[in-house]
Amino acid sequence: MMMQTETFDKLVIEQLPTWEHNRDFDSREEEEDELRYAQMMMPMLNYEDEVYSDFEEGIINDALEDVHFQANDEATWKTIDKNEQFPRMIGKKTATDERVKRVKGSAIIPCSPEKMLAWTFAFNSNYDMSLHHEANGTNSDEYPNVVLNMVNNHHHIVYYAMKVPYPLQPRSFLCRGIWKRTDEDTYVLVYRTPSSTSFGVPPNYPRSTKKVIPSVYEATWLIRRLRNNLCHCTYMVMADIKGNVPAAVLNHGAAGALEKLKRAYQYFEKYNTVEYDEKELREEMKQEEMEFAEGYGMEGGGKDGGMVVSVSTRRSTSTVSSLLRGKRGEGGEWGEGGGEEKEEGKENDGS
Repeated sequence: MMMQTETFDKLVIEQLPTWEHNRDFDSREEEEDELRYAQMMMPMLNYEDEVYSDFEEGIINDALEDVHFQANDEATWKTIDKNEQFPRMIGKKTATDERVKRVKGSAIIPCSPEKMLAWTFAFNSNYDMSLHHEANGTNSDEYPNVVLNMVNNHHHIVYYAMKVPYPLQPRSFLCRGIWKRTDEDTYVLVYRTPSSTSFGVPPNYPRSTKKVIPSVYEATWLIRRLRNNLCHCTYMVMADIKGNVPAAVLNHGAAGALEKLKRAYQYFEKYNTVEYDEKELREEMKQEEMEFAEGYGMEGGGKDGGMVVSVSTRRSTSTVSSLLRGKRGEGGEWGEGGGEEKEEGKENDGS
């Protein structure tokens, strides 16, 4: 296994972009991140070795079923940004127990789905930590951004705290993230808010030392392979920061949660060398969305009864080098303690 890892790392290093381009981060940090992404991609490429528990399968299947039910854009979603490159939509209706509407965005990202998934799943990469520090400062006791438990290669528990506009108190988020390859061209990544006593959540995990309000984050990424080492990402997210904040205010600013799609595009675009027609690919993806909505087997499924995604096959080669080449051609109840409190004089129920 060590020999395989060494060979793999050498191959990755040989394909790393040069660091003469300025991406506003130290080149050594970027190189560390590239190696981190490559290591995370190993189980994605050797996905047959990943074993999923019934608990994990249930979370993935529930998310895929939800994506299917949300597939009809005209009936479910209202377009709030007609930007063809980064279209954004907000839910017209939500479940009765959802105070905040969901938002959905999509983008074509110039990298393989494996690398996009690694970039998203690398919760405490130098890149993401830099963004976190820029927004919240570097005091990791007050504003942590940590992986509490790496349950396995495809499953982790993360925790972070963040500043929100004055006079609101900071918010904290506990999230479970699980990814799975649903066919040779498609990955799903799901983030849900677990209870503090749920499976995999460390007991008495360290919390922010600030007075923070525990909040809810739910997200589903659907990442599909396109030709020429590109991928199409659909990102559906709902974030409720709780406290005495009107739902209308949260819904108004909900689309900001989709900025990660733009950051992904900007991160990978700088080394993209393959020209492609964005409009043409988007037309293809519209057709694929229709196939997905029609072909998703609500009564069928895999041999184990799980939901399956029906999409077209787009892989042109299965070599490691082609998959790694990053060029163009995140609910349950919350536990108490650890500084997580309600805003003074406010009920933490969103009322």
